[in-house]
Amino acid sequence: ILNIKDVNYLVRNILLLEKNKVNKKKIIIILIPIVIICILILGLYKIGQNNYNENLEDWTSKRNYHVEIVDESVGSDQTLEKFYETELYEYYFEGQKSESVYAIINGTEKYLVKDLLNNNPTEYVILFNSLERAGVECIKKEKYDKIEITIQGNVYISREKIEDESILEIGWGISAQGITELSQEVFLIPKKQGETKLEFEVYDSKTSELVKTIRYEIKISDDLEVSYKEAL
Repeated sequence: ILNIKDVNYLVRNILLLEKNKVNKKKIIIILIPIVIICILILGLYKIGQNNYNENLEDWTSKRNYHVEIVDESVGSDQTLEKFYETELYEYYFEGQKSESVYAIINGTEKYLVKDLLNNNPTEYVILFNSLERAGVECIKKEKYDKIEITIQGNVYISREKIEDESILEIGWGISAQGITELSQEVFLIPKKQGETKLEFEVYDSKTSELVKTIRYEIKISDDLEVSYKEAL
């Protein structure tokens, strides 16, 4: 824009106090689209800011709620009743309680815990951890064999490498990241009989340099039983 003669003259007149002759009509023709573009940019920014604020408020309201757990069961027995499961875990009540354990949200809304977890009828984001902290008592069972990796140092594990993905996939379990140690659960999910190799690369959290590579040899039997050993 500054290479346009009349604009250049106008700028020099303002900043350098020169007295160049400027064609005002040309300046107006040039400034009109610039002003329009600036207004559009400001308008789009304002719309984006409003949408962000609305989305943030919606995100917060769906996660910021109070939960109280109420167990209305009468008596109990020794049987276990599964009321919820994820890819890696199964959750059981001690006794037939799935129709008796409720979650009261914000003091007014009452739902069965199993319904909140399996077919959430609310607009709230329901996580098992939040219900567990509120007082849900249950037994958690792991669905698959797992490797427990413990590494000294401030490190992180990269994505896994599986030699034959047709017979095995993994699930990331509980992770505890500290300055001096990393603990990570890795579940071994069998697909079919066979053998494969599993590899993890460990990197320094500060420098992102490769620290070590951990390798495992995995065997899966005909009945999908998994065995493993660390490879050199």
